[in-house]
Amino acid sequence: MSTSSLNPKLLKGALTSIRAAVGEVNEDPSHGNISKSFVLLLVSELASRGAGVDLPSSYDDNDWIRTLLESISTVAGKVAIDDAGKKGEGNYPLPMMGALSAASGMAASAVAASIQRSSSDADVVTLLPLRDKAVKEACQSTIKRCIDVNEGRLYTLLKLASGCLREALDVDSQESTSDSKKRQRRGLFNQNLAMTFHTLAYSNFLYGASNFVMDQPPMWKRCLDSALEQSSSAGAQGTNYRAYQNPQCTLPLQNLIRIAKGKGNAKRVKELSLYLCTGYLGAVQERLERIKSSTSSSTAESEDKKSKTLDQQTSEELMRAHFLHRTNAYVDFEELSTFDSLLESATTALSECDVPDSINGGNYEAALLYYYAQVQLGCMAEESDVWIEVLQMHRAMINRKPESTSGIGTKSISSKKASTKKAVVAPVASTKEEMERLTRTKVYLGVYSKLDESNDALLSPVSLRDAVCRLMAVEELESFSCVSTDILRDCHALLLHQVKRLGEIGIVVQKKKGAKANDIGRVWRRALSFVSPLVENYLKVVLSEGADFVSLHKSLRSLAEECCELVVASCWMCESIDVDFNNEVSSLLHLVNSCLSTCKQARAIDGKRRLEEMKRDESVVSSKDSVSSADRKDSLLFQCTLAASKCRADIECALSEHATDQEKLIDALTASARRATAATSTLMKVGSELRSSALGLSSASSKFGCSYLQFLSAWAGLCLSPWLFCTLGQARTILNSARESISSGRRNWGRHPPSLVESILLDLGEADLEGGLLGGFRSASEKLYRKVLIAVEEITNEYIGGMLRVHCLLGLARLAIASEPSDGSSAEELARDALESLESLGPSCADERSASLCVYPWRSQVLNGLVHSYHVCASRQLVAEACVRSSRPDDALEFLTEAVKDFPGNFEAALALASFNLRTVLDGTSENDNSTRTLLLKSAKMGKTKADPFALLGIWYERKGDSARARGCYQKALILNPSHPVAGRGLSRLMKISEIQHICEVAADRSSAVNGWAWRILGEYKISGDGDDTAAIVCFQQALRCKDIQAPQSDSLGVFYSDPKDMLEGESEEASRTWSALAMSYRRLGKYSAALRGYEAALASSSSGELSPDVFCGWAQVELDLGMYDEAAQKCSRVLMSLDAPRKIKRLAAYIQGESLLCLARVNIQQGKFGACFEHLNAGITMIAAQEKEGFRYCEAKLLGDLYSFAESIPCYVFDSSSEEKEGQLSSQILRKVDFIAKGESAYTTAMRLSQDQNDPEDEDAAYLVSAAATDLGTNLLAQARVICAALGEGSGGGPKASLAEISAESSLIKDLLARSINAYMAAVSARPEEAPAWCGLGCALLAVDPMLSQHSFCRAIEIDPSLADSWSNVSLLYANVNSEYCSETLDRLTSIEDTPLMWIGRGFLLEKTSRAWKEEGLAKESCLAKAADAYRAALQIGQDPAALLGLSLTCRRSGYDASGADAAYSAMAFETSKTESKTSISVHQHLTGGGNIGACLVHGLLQVEDGLSRPAGSEVAASMLADGSRTLAEAKERQSALMSELLPQKSVTESEIDIEAKATLIRSESEAFPSNSIARVAEKIATVDISAEREAGHTMSLRDARNAVCLNPDSGEVWLAFAHKLCAELADDPSPTDRECALVASLKARDLLYDRVVNATLVTPRRKATQGKSIEYSEKSVVSSLPHASLLSESLALIAWLDRTSEEKARESSALVSLQESLMIDPVNALALTTLSGNE
Repeated sequence: MSTSSLNPKLLKGALTSIRAAVGEVNEDPSHGNISKSFVLLLVSELASRGAGVDLPSSYDDNDWIRTLLESISTVAGKVAIDDAGKKGEGNYPLPMMGALSAASGMAASAVAASIQRSSSDADVVTLLPLRDKAVKEACQSTIKRCIDVNEGRLYTLLKLASGCLREALDVDSQESTSDSKKRQRRGLFNQNLAMTFHTLAYSNFLYGASNFVMDQPPMWKRCLDSALEQSSSAGAQGTNYRAYQNPQCTLPLQNLIRIAKGKGNAKRVKELSLYLCTGYLGAVQERLERIKSSTSSSTAESEDKKSKTLDQQTSEELMRAHFLHRTNAYVDFEELSTFDSLLESATTALSECDVPDSINGGNYEAALLYYYAQVQLGCMAEESDVWIEVLQMHRAMINRKPESTSGIGTKSISSKKASTKKAVVAPVASTKEEMERLTRTKVYLGVYSKLDESNDALLSPVSLRDAVCRLMAVEELESFSCVSTDILRDCHALLLHQVKRLGEIGIVVQKKKGAKANDIGRVWRRALSFVSPLVENYLKVVLSEGADFVSLHKSLRSLAEECCELVVASCWMCESIDVDFNNEVSSLLHLVNSCLSTCKQARAIDGKRRLEEMKRDESVVSSKDSVSSADRKDSLLFQCTLAASKCRADIECALSEHATDQEKLIDALTASARRATAATSTLMKVGSELRSSALGLSSASSKFGCSYLQFLSAWAGLCLSPWLFCTLGQARTILNSARESISSGRRNWGRHPPSLVESILLDLGEADLEGGLLGGFRSASEKLYRKVLIAVEEITNEYIGGMLRVHCLLGLARLAIASEPSDGSSAEELARDALESLESLGPSCADERSASLCVYPWRSQVLNGLVHSYHVCASRQLVAEACVRSSRPDDALEFLTEAVKDFPGNFEAALALASFNLRTVLDGTSENDNSTRTLLLKSAKMGKTKADPFALLGIWYERKGDSARARGCYQKALILNPSHPVAGRGLSRLMKISEIQHICEVAADRSSAVNGWAWRILGEYKISGDGDDTAAIVCFQQALRCKDIQAPQSDSLGVFYSDPKDMLEGESEEASRTWSALAMSYRRLGKYSAALRGYEAALASSSSGELSPDVFCGWAQVELDLGMYDEAAQKCSRVLMSLDAPRKIKRLAAYIQGESLLCLARVNIQQGKFGACFEHLNAGITMIAAQEKEGFRYCEAKLLGDLYSFAESIPCYVFDSSSEEKEGQLSSQILRKVDFIAKGESAYTTAMRLSQDQNDPEDEDAAYLVSAAATDLGTNLLAQARVICAALGEGSGGGPKASLAEISAESSLIKDLLARSINAYMAAVSARPEEAPAWCGLGCALLAVDPMLSQHSFCRAIEIDPSLADSWSNVSLLYANVNSEYCSETLDRLTSIEDTPLMWIGRGFLLEKTSRAWKEEGLAKESCLAKAADAYRAALQIGQDPAALLGLSLTCRRSGYDASGADAAYSAMAFETSKTESKTSISVHQHLTGGGNIGACLVHGLLQVEDGLSRPAGSEVAASMLADGSRTLAEAKERQSALMSELLPQKSVTESEIDIEAKATLIRSESEAFPSNSIARVAEKIATVDISAEREAGHTMSLRDARNAVCLNPDSGEVWLAFAHKLCAELADDPSPTDRECALVASLKARDLLYDRVVNATLVTPRRKATQGKSIEYSEKSVVSSLPHASLLSESLALIAWLDRTSEEKARESSALVSLQESLMIDPVNALALTTLSGNE
């Protein structure tokens, strides 16, 4: 390829070649033409630099491409010849320059066309074949050269070429992106690239036409075509009018119009002027969008932008700077045009056009475009005003300086200015939305202020609306093809804007302070007049095509929805201020509802389509997350509009279609109430799903009043029974939503305050729901009725006020009848008063203009008649009901008969009379069956769609025994009303539960307050059929929420709920039975607390105060499981005392009572109530033993054995001796206890026999029963052996029989019991080897025989069940005497399994054992014993185990004190405290065990003696304690001597599989004798001791010594008390006041210190001396409580009283008496206090 310099001749040839090549490209649609077209564009750019190249034969030649790039690099930076020609400096003619620009534009257009043709391939296009490395390097070098010389045009083209390559590489590198996503991205890139080349072509054509050939239309036409191509939509047919909205069309259109005017072509001028107007409007729209985007930014744009280099600019910036801005006219248009100039130019252009006189099939698009432009001019003018002000506000907000920027020294001035400014300047909006809202409010109020009767059209021009409406009358247009055109879509969008604007103006006017009702009504009337033709003439026809058609045209659907929203909103806004408004709009309501229904279907179709597209695109975003906030707001408003429209349309449809048929009208209103009730819950659910920050359900609902309208329909209390299909919760929700709709409408939308009637209806609705629905507050209902009675006096209209008053009277009458007790007289008086009012108020009294809501019943004469009839019937029925309750059935019958005569065609009256007659027949007061049947048939004929008469006919036939006809009537009633309570119950009595399951499911699905019967039957089916208690609970709960279950008396037909053959038996107990069934289901699921509440509710719901025996048994079982043993026993006693309870139920009650008594016995043991425990055991035994006559069952026999066996825990003294004890034998108490326990042996044997006889031996359950009974039998036998051994001194320490092994070796009775116990445990293990308790019991029995086998049994139990704490406890005790380390490890494991006292008792025992190793180290030994005492204390925190009490009593006293040390008083205090703890522990131990342990008795006796010696000398208490201690020691010594000499009980030994001979190692060769000599010496010492001398010896201390002790221990109360004693002793016969005062001060000090230690008890840690040279691993820390002895505090108070009594001051006598009382209350035997009280000083 050769490059040459082009002269004019060569340039002409080069341009010819380029044009020819471009023509070939346009004719050949192949994919490779993209590169060829782009190369031609580069060649034309070279030509504009005066450089020419030869066109190659193949445009893919790498060498040629490289040479081309080198040529571009060479000419880069040179001045273009067309630039020189433009300036007049070149040698080229102007037409040739124009041809050069045209060639470049044609080449660019060819590139864009080629890209668009290849876009279907979804591949990134290739502008330059840069596959070769050398070509790529040449391209990069050329780009760099262009940057260096600032060659923008060539750089732009090369950047586009390299950008295509980079995009292709980026797309291919995204492996994780799906193919559909890649195709979508490639298609979007290609589309943008094509638009870029169209813009490039436009700029070349514009440049040539503007500078070289201004009067040649072809050049301007090409320029216009390129501009149109930028906005053309794919597949568009005919003229694309939307493309003319591109602002770039304005310049070529201006020049084409100029040329046409020059030629005198007026038609062409008019045609092009319309398009030019559209272009100007597009320019205005573009600038508005630019302002909107700029206000979205939170920062101000910088005014002085830095210049960017070529490589820093985007493709758009390069295109604008180096191509579009080459033309000065374009720059002027873009930079100098303003909103006003553009709008003025658009107006001028439109004025050049003729107004279309008609719309036909040929010119409808042009006509629509004219009207569109005409209306759009006004809209754009208003929008420009709005957004210019918004932009100014936004800039002011951004540029506003914060007050914190003020410098030092200017703070006060700035603050002053700020405060002054704040006082006069209104708050400034901070967001774009607030700014727009404020500005629009200002603009709309300005528009409204200019409005008068003559210029109503200022609110909204109607020309476009009328044109669109006339379009439907054009016959040539078929299949609504015109709807698919862009111009009509734009018309829809503009009409949508007008409709929204009208709605916003109406709201703005409403919110205006001081707005008048006339002004508000006028604005909404104008809005309605604008919308009505659209709805009636256009949308009605278009929407008839169906939802599928509407879903394809979103603009049409949006317009339809907005029009309907405006109609519904205007109705709601004007209802309280303009009565005639609703009369005018009523004809639109049905059409609006149909339109909204079609749009709803279209939305659903559109949603499915979007979901399929998302699935097809493999999107991971959920449909909920993909919905924007604006879409949520739009959807929520639509749903509220639809709900409000349905309510209105239902009322209007009922009035228009059934005006002459009252029965059908009632049916329609009933159906409307049902739909409204269901719609409320649906709207709540939709509202929660669509709620957003922009709009909530309450606010959206209040715009259309849908919540209030749903309330009116669901309540329907003025013409139907109130709240027909609502539960209490539903009704309250509806009412609250209605109230919120009223208040929110005023707050958010400026709705006029509610009228008096609106407020009254809300109060009436609330009064009806609280007084008539189950669970309501009747007191609140009465207050509301009386409040309304006062409010209706302010209503001027007689009819409205009278009807509302009648409704209140009837409501009060119902409350009087339903009250407890029923007030029939008041109810009758109120109902008769209502009847009198109704006689003066007839339907003819109503004025159609008297109501302020279109849905009020008195709006129509038909509804007025219905309201009147309903209240008359209700009044007569209430009077009749009052007569029945006052035992005047004849008056009731007469009254109802008169009602039927007055209104012979009234269904309610006929049914009331028929039901009354049927009631009298059923209760036996009347025998006129035939007349009752006739009345029922007559009412059924009158109400063919009513279920009540058919249900009552079923009752009549069922009573007659005609089941077939009764079933048919019930089924007919359920067809008409699937939830009818009478028919449903009747059918359940005649059919099996499985046969009516489907009927119950249908009834339960209905939103009804009386379908509790269906839920109850479904719950019973879930239990009996499916065994699903969880589902049954749900059913029973739903049943209990229904008023037919909880309050059947509230239903006029509630008396017929029961079986007609049992009507005389009393009130229905269905609620109680349902609660019982619910409680049983809870019990089976283990939810005992819920079950307990259910049983309590069942009893409370029972009218008789009784439940069935089986329910009481279930209740008792629940209380037993919850630990409420007394209550369970009472329930069972109630069943046992019942005369009607079946024998099977009584037997079950006896068993449950036996279990309860056993549990009570366990509780009594823990509380130390042994007598009560024994009584409960005897009562339980008596109860269970009584069942022996009919033969024991396994569970009864086993429970009987448990009752006998538990007696082991009772002390022996509870078993009173009935015979004299014989020498050498066990005491009678022991024998009685053993005999009592032994009775359980036969019970367990019976249980084993029953389990073996009644079950298959191979059955797993049978094996378990055998094993359980055998285990309990072994435990019973082992308990007998333990009781006898304990009586023989086992565990007492010392003596030849101190252990079970030693006793069993000498007693055949014990050996026999052990052998039988082992045999029982072996039988249990044989029956079920994996039974861990059996192995554990076997180990306990073998413990005295073979420790190795015992260890094996325990280990086997642990292996089977590692969580069994008894096994671990026994193993640890077994290891305690063998291996302390193993014992400690076992106790650690026991600690992690269960919190049991044995784990701490074992640790205490180990510490006691360790203390023996520290014989030489007193401190270490004492530390171990202190730790042992702490372990026993920890055990007692879990439970009062006797072993822990004994261990604590022995270990806590092992801390002596040094009386001569510096800490003598401190140690003495700790020692006294430990003495108290030891004495208390041993006392509790003796009480729990009955004194069976001889060693414990000796310890108890010694502590009693010690306590007696510590008492004041000579006191009776001290003597008594010494006597008790001596007696306890003597009895223990006597018992020991007797046990050493008596003959051990013998018996023949049962054979056992295991050798039960005790191992030699278990029997000690030498036994440590009891300390008999020591005990004798203690007794002798006690007999000779002189308590008074001992007491005096304790006080042999001088006054000086006492004073020194106070100085050494100033905080010791004991020391101060001793000092006070010495001071009192030193007082002379006539002491001075000073000496007496010193003694009194010392006494007071002693009292205060002692009292403080009692009130604020602390922990005392005795101090120890450090051990030198030896390491002790045990802590020295021991914690004891530092409470002083009560006698010390009593002594101090006695001294104070004595000193006060000896004083001469009279004022001290009263204080002395108080001190004496306190002293004697603390220590009743205080000698000094008693002496002082008696007056003997």
